[in-house]
Amino acid sequence: MNNVKCNRCGVSNDSNARYCQGCGFELPKEEVKDFQEIIVEIKGKRKRKLRKTLLIVGGSVFTFIVLAVLFFFLWLKPFILEQSVKVGVEKMNANCPTLIAPNMRMDSIRYVKPDVEYYYSLLNVKKEDFSENEEQIKEQILIYVQQLSMVSDEVKVLNMAKVNYVFIFYGKDQRILFEFTITPDMIKGT
Repeated sequence: MNNVKCNRCGVSNDSNARYCQGCGFELPKEEVKDFQEIIVEIKGKRKRKLRKTLLIVGGSVFTFIVLAVLFFFLWLKPFILEQSVKVGVEKMNANCPTLIAPNMRMDSIRYVKPDVEYYYSLLNVKKEDFSENEEQIKEQILIYVQQLSMVSDEVKVLNMAKVNYVFIFYGKDQRILFEFTITPDMIKGT
């Protein structure tokens, strides 16, 4: 049998006693719950535990989704885009050198982040003969890149990656005639 301790004097009393043997103070009554109350209490605890578990699982799933999205946009997407740029440049460079106009040859293409460098040779032009047409040629190149970005998948990828197009033109005498850079904000529709 259990003993009941008196709240007033601290004497241990028999569990069936109504009054303390030491001081006569009325002892606390033992609370007896009926079966229904116990079941309701257990169900309440289970519901609270289930809610807590669902909140933890739901919060964990939400956190995982947010982290996965951040991972994709902050690391994976730029990585995939950069790999696509490298593959695109390699694919275009495989056709070099190639004659693209009667007196103009594309010699090579190179990716040096954030630039894609195009190396051209103007086959019948010397450095001394060039300066008077430089601005007109630069305007033609910008129009050419804008037109290419609408039809070429490789150039579309380059535009998505926001690369700078660097055009380096050599003359017949193997000296640089001029360099020209087209930045992403110069290209319409990107």
